[in-house]
Amino acid sequence: MKKKIALLLSLSLIIGNILPVYATGNTAQSTSDIINIGSADELLNLVKGSTVENYTLNKTYVLTNDIDLSDKDFKPISIFSGTLDGGGYTVKGLNISEKSTGAGLISVLGPKGSIKNLNIEGNINPEGGKTLVGGIVGTNKGIIENVNFAGYVAAYKRVGGIVGLNEESGFIINSKNYAVVNGTKIVGGICGFNKGSIIGSQNLGRIAGNNESVIPDEDKMKSVPSIDIVNAVTDDVKQEMIGGIAGVSSGIIRDCTNSEKVGYLHVGYKVGGITGLQSGSINNCINEASIFGRKDVGGIVGVLKPYIEVAYEGDTLDSLERQTETLSKLLDAFEAEIDKNATILENNADSIDAKKNELTDSINEQRDFYSKEADNFDGGLKEKNDEVKKVTDEVNSNVLDIGENVGDMRHGSNYRDIINDRNTKLQNIVAGIKNINEISKRMKNDIKDKKESADNIASDFEELSYQIDELYLKSSDLLDYLDEEKGDLRQNLNESYDTVSGKKDELEAEINKARQDLRSSRQDVKSSIDGVRNEIDNIRVTIQDGGNRLRDKIDDGKIYFDVSVNPPKEYTYGKLENSVNRAIINGDINTAGIVGRVGIDPEDSITTDTNLKDTVNSRGSTSLNFSNNVYALIQSNINEGEVNVKNDYAGGIVAKADYGAIIANKNYADVNSQNGSYIGGIAGYSENLIKDSYMLGDVRGMDYIGGIAGIACDITGNTAMSTVVSNNLARFGSIAGDVLEDSYIKDNRYVDDGVGAVNDITLNGEASIVSYEDLLQDGNTPEGFKTMRVNYYVGDDVIKTVNVTYNSYVSGADIPKVPEIEGYNTFWENKDLNNIKRNINIHLVEERWNKNISANANVDGKAILLASALFYDGTSVQVEEIDVTGLGKDAVKGYKYSIIPEGRYADEGIELRVLNEGKKANTVAIKTDKGIEKIATTKVGSYLSFRVDKPQGEFVLIKIHTVNKYIIVLAFIAAATVIGLGYTYYKKK
Repeated sequence: MKKKIALLLSLSLIIGNILPVYATGNTAQSTSDIINIGSADELLNLVKGSTVENYTLNKTYVLTNDIDLSDKDFKPISIFSGTLDGGGYTVKGLNISEKSTGAGLISVLGPKGSIKNLNIEGNINPEGGKTLVGGIVGTNKGIIENVNFAGYVAAYKRVGGIVGLNEESGFIINSKNYAVVNGTKIVGGICGFNKGSIIGSQNLGRIAGNNESVIPDEDKMKSVPSIDIVNAVTDDVKQEMIGGIAGVSSGIIRDCTNSEKVGYLHVGYKVGGITGLQSGSINNCINEASIFGRKDVGGIVGVLKPYIEVAYEGDTLDSLERQTETLSKLLDAFEAEIDKNATILENNADSIDAKKNELTDSINEQRDFYSKEADNFDGGLKEKNDEVKKVTDEVNSNVLDIGENVGDMRHGSNYRDIINDRNTKLQNIVAGIKNINEISKRMKNDIKDKKESADNIASDFEELSYQIDELYLKSSDLLDYLDEEKGDLRQNLNESYDTVSGKKDELEAEINKARQDLRSSRQDVKSSIDGVRNEIDNIRVTIQDGGNRLRDKIDDGKIYFDVSVNPPKEYTYGKLENSVNRAIINGDINTAGIVGRVGIDPEDSITTDTNLKDTVNSRGSTSLNFSNNVYALIQSNINEGEVNVKNDYAGGIVAKADYGAIIANKNYADVNSQNGSYIGGIAGYSENLIKDSYMLGDVRGMDYIGGIAGIACDITGNTAMSTVVSNNLARFGSIAGDVLEDSYIKDNRYVDDGVGAVNDITLNGEASIVSYEDLLQDGNTPEGFKTMRVNYYVGDDVIKTVNVTYNSYVSGADIPKVPEIEGYNTFWENKDLNNIKRNINIHLVEERWNKNISANANVDGKAILLASALFYDGTSVQVEEIDVTGLGKDAVKGYKYSIIPEGRYADEGIELRVLNEGKKANTVAIKTDKGIEKIATTKVGSYLSFRVDKPQGEFVLIKIHTVNKYIIVLAFIAAATVIGLGYTYYKKK
């Protein structure tokens, strides 16, 4: 019994959190060997021995020259745990195309390994699984510092210009990638998947710059060309998690810069200038190049996954654990009480038995005495002797009854038998308590392993309630059983008392004492059982309360609780701070200058090969009163790049934020959507807080268009200076298009442009109008508000920025010359550059010249008129027939033509080709005020070709009658013949 109770008392320790134990050890390090490498062969020797970690452990390898591997069959160094110092030299011609696990110069850089001061040039495109591929290292657990890679890297998954996978112990410091990097999943300029730290590094290579997905050779294909929007969503070939620095980062990225384009227009999910998917920390990073993608596209991050923490508070399981512990202690006390009472009853029985023996001895002595006396007396005394014997036999019989009853008391109802009997009611109670603790333990495991599975926990509650009811019934049975046993014992004592009553005072006293002890023990045991039953009642209430709370949580539907605004502690991860985007961002949905989306996608764990529960942290001891707290902070970031989205959700800072606090950010660029809604200067959609942020630029879209937010929850202390345009004229405002339920809007400001604060209405306390002059007087107004910037873009690059004061203009001298591009008509897009009140981006328009256009009018499927010149895109030619009466008998047909608009180079004419039906005409004449003038005409098939120098005019097809050349020839021959005959005749004469 005590063992079982001890087991119950230890259950709380079993189901508690188990603290991880980290083994540490001291490894003796010898003085590092220094080995010089000056040739390709010496580097190949390193490869040969690298399959054993100890081969390079604690050794230093130093390059003494540039090394060329172009004509070598190089395989990656398997594992490197020493120091490789490149000394600033370059390894050229690193080509890896064979199957390799962890392709790169090195497959695995161990925790004690380091690479520094090294340049690599090569082509890394391995066959096989195509995973864990980097220009320098496949998997890094050590330190990579001041290392650069140039060339080409291609793989399917976890591929980077420097490293494929950077483990938690890995550091990449002050390194640069110049290579083109292509892949399908988890692709980064520096690192594919970062779990460690990337500091001060830069990407200068094009990342995922085509619409071809690299897939493993096991799938019988090396690439799937020309992925369109429909088949791009196929999981195996869907390009996703692509970043200028890292494809995915659950670690730290700090002081890094992306300087080259990332992604492909309309293709790619979770694409960012720094990371595609972030769940760690990003601080002080810059994106300088355009970012392209389909969904979840950001200048810094494609998708920010919040930091997730399961916070446990003391509640149902804690109370249940305490109460079962109390119950166990009560059972210990109950057992002790049983032992004590059993001992008392046994002692009483021994005392009664001793008194019985003393009485028997005394009676025997008396009987012997009277027998002897009877022998000495005469027969008259025999009668007295028989009387004495009769009394003696009666007394002996009564004493025997007492002994039997005492024996029943000692052996028939021993409380220890009740305790030790495995089939007793008490054992059933112990089993019930054990079941409760087992269920409690399982519930805690469910909470840990299946935090989203509330149904499992609810079913556990039902089983727990059933077990409590069973325990309650069994405790009642036990009390009734003990009462019955005690009643039998008391009856035995009463019968014994009646038997000897009036016969022996001492025996009566012992029996009375036993009765009193039994009465006292019964009360003590009853108190113990009542305590057990009361504690079981407490457990029942606890279980019911926990079940109700759980049902409330299920009904509430909240799986995650956003603590971003008031976090319970200082968090390290889930942050994006102090970063800047300076380039244009283009996407189809969820596109923003800083973060495309803040949210949680369980399927990401499949793509990243991680267990979802491994990404969830915990705080406190396991309890049913838990909450899945999420934390995301987007703070003090700046966007200077125009944001263009095809469909829904776009923002200067965040496109769509399901979680997170957006605080003290600044956007100085336009946000535009062609066909979408939920467009905001700071956030398109936000379910939490937008605070103390500034917007200077225009916002355009369909519905839910706002200077700060398209639609949001809490909006406080923000300032907007925007032109807000809703194409549907619905739900738009200088601060927000609309707000969510239970929102909090307070202390916002906007420079009036004719649109109210929220849904075109300004309410007191929510927002107020402020003049630009007053903004300048406010010491908190950012420097970016003090001048307006006009940026001139060629492609995605700014070639000139003109700074002007508010409400001024750009002079002609400040407008840059239009670049000429062969085969294209180029010009600056038309925007009003007078009275400038916002930052303006002006793009170079590049339209390929349309050299051939045709009129709609036709005869038998042939256009009546064709025109050829350097026309603007969209230029057309129109033609209509005119009357040629009075233009002479040679006029066959006349036409009036118009080029709309007048799109051509001013110093070049227009070639026209007119259909010559039936070939009735042979030349063309231009109609003028003086009549018609013939012009040079060329026959081209069934058309007559001629040139004009005006975009409008009239011309006439004429028939010039000429002598047939065959007749002329025959006449010439005839004449020659006559002359010849005459000459012959003359000579004969």
